[in-house]
Amino acid sequence: GVVRVFVHAPADFCLRKAMKVNSQPENEVVKLIAKTDTTELVIKVYTGKEWKDALYDLSLDSSRLGFDGTVEAILAYIEVRKKFDPQMQG
Repeated sequence: GVVRVFVHAPADFCLRKAMKVNSQPENEVVKLIAKTDTTELVIKVYTGKEWKDALYDLSLDSSRLGFDGTVEAILAYIEVRKKFDPQMQG
């Protein structure tokens, strides 16, 4: 019953959002993103796969949906999957 979701966005979108949250100059935010974006390592550690080879149930671009829309899409996917996947029922 595990749902594997990959949420991504273009670098410029991530930079703009991070600059709003952190209120720092662009060069500092770029350094912060580089330091904290450990997606590749986390996927390798937890799945044993390279990030591009990991199998996802759902992949969403949060720049298209926004954060609330991304959450809504994930929840909608879970509800649909519950109807068809025996492991998600009950």
